[in-house]
Amino acid sequence: MNTLSTFGYYQIVDKPTIRAGQTFAADHDAPVYRIHEETNQPNAGHELFENPLGMWRLDRIP
Repeated sequence: MNTLSTFGYYQIVDKPTIRAGQTFAADHDAPVYRIHEETNQPNAGHELFENPLGMWRLDRIP
């Protein structure tokens, strides 16, 4: 399973309270990502495609 799928699964199953600045890794030996709130949604203003719940951006920590 890739990182994005694992992150989505984590949100649905565990229902965590996620805050900007937290970190996420799909596994103990997987790369670590910092979570940021995405304010520039690609479909902003589009009634059918804009996500009213917001979006997260994962930036890999070197």
